[in-house]
Amino acid sequence: MGVLVALATAFVLSRQLPAVPTSVSTPTVRVTFTSIPPTLTVTPAPPATMTAIVEQTEAVETAVLPPGNADKIAFVAGNQIYLMNIDGTELTQIRTDNSAKSNLSWMSDGRLVYVSRNCANILNIETMNIQELVCFNTNETLEDFRISPDGKWMAISIQRTLNILPFDPALLKDVKTRFSLALLRENCFYNQYAFRDVLWSKNGAQLAARVVDTERVSSDQIFLLNVDLSNCDTTGPVRIDRIPGSHFEFDSASTKRITSFDWNGENLFLLNDSIRNDGFGDLYLYNSDTRDAQKINPIDGVCCYRDARWSPDSQYIIFVFQKFDSSEVGLYYVEFSDIENGKPLTPIELPGEFLTQRDKPQPALRPAQ
Repeated sequence: MGVLVALATAFVLSRQLPAVPTSVSTPTVRVTFTSIPPTLTVTPAPPATMTAIVEQTEAVETAVLPPGNADKIAFVAGNQIYLMNIDGTELTQIRTDNSAKSNLSWMSDGRLVYVSRNCANILNIETMNIQELVCFNTNETLEDFRISPDGKWMAISIQRTLNILPFDPALLKDVKTRFSLALLRENCFYNQYAFRDVLWSKNGAQLAARVVDTERVSSDQIFLLNVDLSNCDTTGPVRIDRIPGSHFEFDSASTKRITSFDWNGENLFLLNDSIRNDGFGDLYLYNSDTRDAQKINPIDGVCCYRDARWSPDSQYIIFVFQKFDSSEVGLYYVEFSDIENGKPLTPIELPGEFLTQRDKPQPALRPAQ
C-alpha cells in the first residue's frame, strides 16, 4: 500500500476536523455620560451622549459535519431508487417505473438526477415529484445526463456524442433526437470521441469522460479534457490525460472494460474493470497530478468491487463488494485512511440479501444540506 499512501495521504490528512463550537462570552459594557456645566448665558445644551464600549471575544461556531460531508445515499436495487442516511437508517423506496435506472447524481439544490427509459429525470426528494427533462427516441441511446456543480450547465451524452448546454429545461422541450439537440444554437457539440459517461470538475473547466478508444482496439478509457464552453464553436476539447492509458494495466488481461469510475473533481480517480457478474472487478486508484496508480481492493486485498464513489470532501469512499467465492453483496461507506491503515471495514447494515449480484447500485452521496 506504499504507493497508495503517496497518492492520497497528503490529500486526505491535510484536512482538519471541524472545531467544536464554543460559546460566545458575555459582553462587558462600560457606559460614560458627558454633561455640559451651567453658564450665565442661556444656550441650548447639547444632549447628553453615551458611549458604549463593548469588549467581546468573538467565537466562531462551526457546525459538526457528517462523515465525508454527506447526509444521504441514493442507490438502485431491483430497478428501484432507494434513499437512506449514510448509516443505513431511514431506508426508503421511491416508487417509479420498473425500468433500469442509471447515472444517479445530486444537484446542488438537493434534487436527484437519473436516467431511465432513455429519459433524463429529476426527483425532488422532499415532494417525491419526478420531473421529466428530456426523452430520446429508442433507436438512440442516452448514456449520461450531468448537471455542473454550479447548476449552470448540463452535459448530455447521446449516441456517443457529447452536448453541453446552459441548464434550462425549456431548451429541451422539443428535443427527441440527437440531431434536434445538435441544432440548438446554445449547444456545444463534441463528437471527436465516442463519449459515454461524463463527470464535471469542481470548477467546471474540465471534464472526465469514459470513451470507447478506437486507438486502443476499442477499449474503455477515461479522457481528462480541458473545455472552453465560451468558445466551443471554434475550440474543441483538449485531452490532457488518458486513463489507464500507458500509466497502468488491469491485472485481468482479458478485460478492456471500465465498468464504473468516479472523480473527485480535482486529481483523484476511482475505477474498476469487469471480471465477473457484469461489472464486478478490481478497484484502482489513480492520481492525475503524479500519474501514479495502484490496485487498492479494500477488503483484504481480494476481488470484487463496483461503483466506487468519492464523498463530497474526498475523505471517504462508498463502494459495492462481492467476494469472489460468495454470492453475498455488501455496500460499504468507509474513511479512506482506514483503507490505508488496513483497518477492518464494516458494511452498511441493510435488510438480509437486499442487494444481489444482478443489481447495479451506482450509489450517489448527497452533500450535507
